[in-house]
Amino acid sequence: DAARYDVFRLTDAMLGGQAPQVSRMLAGLRAEGDAVAGLMPMLVRELLRTAALARAQARGANLGSEMKSQGIWETRQAPFKRALLRHPNPARWDRFVAEASRIDRMAKGRAEGDAWVSLERLLLAIAEARAVRLLVAGRPCPRPTHCSSSTAAPSTRSITDTWQSPVPRATSSTAACA
Repeated sequence: DAARYDVFRLTDAMLGGQAPQVSRMLAGLRAEGDAVAGLMPMLVRELLRTAALARAQARGANLGSEMKSQGIWETRQAPFKRALLRHPNPARWDRFVAEASRIDRMAKGRAEGDAWVSLERLLLAIAEARAVRLLVAGRPCPRPTHCSSSTAAPSTRSITDTWQSPVPRATSSTAACA
């Protein structure tokens, strides 16, 4: 792919629900030498905007006027609307923001984990509602005696490997760890 990827196209693909493009763009950005820490400010900004829109939508506010007050031009509103259709619950958007914060700490060396793999999981979870389970995949249970030893260590496998095959459903013993 000779196309130059940027964080703006990445956020549009993420919000627009284009999971394959998200994976391709993220791989391209990584190959071009971009750093996760450099991508995070724009991604977090868009996640915070979308979380605010989800809260406004939940309380019955006019989404169009809310987007205008957030400075989202009419030509850029469609991806936000599609994202809110996939994930209407404001609590989910708060979870996405919290996960982005964790990834930012990883990218800066303040938390353990592979920032690229975690970022890919987050962006795919936003782009494809069924992929929300990927945010939990490979993360250790905060209560080690609660879950089986298969979840004891974080996975370093790329999400694109997992994207090709179905993600196993969490069992009732691991569902509380989600």
